[in-house]
Amino acid sequence: MKNSKKIHRVSSALYYTCFAVMAAWSILVIATLINIWYRPGALADYLNELLVPTLIRMGEADLVRSIPAASILFAPSVLGIYALWRLSKLFDLWRQAVYFTTEAATHLFVFSIIAVFNHLFGTLLFATADFILTIGVPETPYGWPLRINGDEISMLINYGAFLTVSWILLEATKIAEEHSEFV
Repeated sequence: MKNSKKIHRVSSALYYTCFAVMAAWSILVIATLINIWYRPGALADYLNELLVPTLIRMGEADLVRSIPAASILFAPSVLGIYALWRLSKLFDLWRQAVYFTTEAATHLFVFSIIAVFNHLFGTLLFATADFILTIGVPETPYGWPLRINGDEISMLINYGAFLTVSWILLEATKIAEEHSEFV
């Protein structure tokens, strides 16, 4: 089998996988938002134990505090879904045998930027949402649940590598397009 056919098959599988993950992630966010206000006991069944107390607090807070907190808390999820959409656009180009273009490099670059941003600032956004929930009430915020371990560091290195490679690819395609204009 030729490499172009293999690339087409893998890109097609990843294209559809991106949409499946986007749908699952969207359903998870919607289900979590519903559970926050209607079934807070169900949150512990599928979420990390660090998230649950803040989400329960969100359901108990008035809407003036809980809606901004929810917006901040779920912003990385919305960005993540958008990043997967951009990645699906990249795989769609590769399915069509369009490999080294500025458009393809831009899709990978945007995905990488969002991945690095979410990884670096997700915990900070979580802490910010928790602080918003405690404004004007006697409760104290839970604080910043900062955890740094081998998984966190290795994922940051992976995202950084994606960002660097996509940036180089983006610059290389721009240079190639400039050179092709002169010929």
